Amino acid sequence: MNDDKMGKDPSIVFGCASPEDAATSYFKNVFENSNTRIREAVIGVWLTSEGPDKARIFEACATMTPCTASDAGPDEFDIVLDVRQRS
Repeated sequence: MNDDKMGKDPSIVFGCASPEDAATSYFKNVFENSNTRIREAVIGVWLTSEGPDKARIFEACATMTPCTASDAGPDEFDIVLDVRQRS
């Protein structure tokens, strides 16, 4: 997360094709592990060979809408993750 603690105990995300993929993967884990309570975050991503001062900053949000599939249960939702790099 991009806050005053960024870089002190970073999470490492492997196997991502781009910084955006890494931010999306990280946010997906945060969102799911919070039981969908964390729906917005600002995330810093940097290569392991760089430091947090070289971080690319992403804004992430999750949108939940009731699932409209004919076989969907009342507690099923469609989830869209939107992760965008700040300009």
